[in-house]
Amino acid sequence: MVIEAYLRDLDLRDGNAPLSNFSFVDSKDHPWVQVSDVMAGLLGKFFGFVHRTPAPDLNYARSQFTDRQKRGLKMLTHLISRSVEECPAFVHYVVSLEDQHRRESVLGF
Repeated sequence: MVIEAYLRDLDLRDGNAPLSNFSFVDSKDHPWVQVSDVMAGLLGKFFGFVHRTPAPDLNYARSQFTDRQKRGLKMLTHLISRSVEECPAFVHYVVSLEDQHRRESVLGF
């Protein structure tokens, strides 16, 4: 509720048009919100790992993945790729060039 109240008080606009393409819902009533929360958590853990791990160690870590981890990474990569096709803004984030290279070394893009 804190974020909802905060955003309600902001005059959010795209140029002159007010932004109205969002809503707040109870995640208990909307399973896809729960899925989104899980994905945001996984991506947060991934980017945290990539950020704090030296690049050579990322390559080593990836080489040690089990078959299950490789399948999971392949599914995650596919899901991100499909999400970007649907909404290119999905990948707009601010990270250092070094962290972008680290992400690429694990995800392949």
